[in-house]
Amino acid sequence: MKRILVIENIASLLDNISEILEMENYYVLKACHATEGYELACRDNPDVIISAINIGEMNGTELFKVLRANRKTRNIPFIFITTCVQKREVEYGLSLKPYAYIAKPFSYETLLSVTANAVRKRRKQRGDFYREFDGIHSMIQCVATSLI
Repeated sequence: MKRILVIENIASLLDNISEILEMENYYVLKACHATEGYELACRDNPDVIISAINIGEMNGTELFKVLRANRKTRNIPFIFITTCVQKREVEYGLSLKPYAYIAKPFSYETLLSVTANAVRKRRKQRGDFYREFDGIHSMIQCVATSLI
């Protein structure tokens, strides 16, 4: 099942987003602040992270940087959802190169479309990794067999 981590400090919005994603058969992990989101991302390795920018003690852009610095979480597609629409803030958010940057209010259709595309990207990344690993494993077995 596809796992989505949603980090949002507004409880009603967190519940609404989670419900919409669950209706589309996503397994949703919920966090109401960055620290909890970071812990869930590291522990559960979700397919996609959707995060607000203003989420408490550590904001979403800081969380994004910390997750990108972590080997385990650096390749998870990250979607910002935000009310930040001032040009400078938007440019900064985009300069970090998240998977997507969605301004609130947004339609659920937009969120679902962007999320589905991000999941496909993540699944492709994982598939490429495992195909590469299987190829290396096969080469090692061939070399080992020839040495025996």
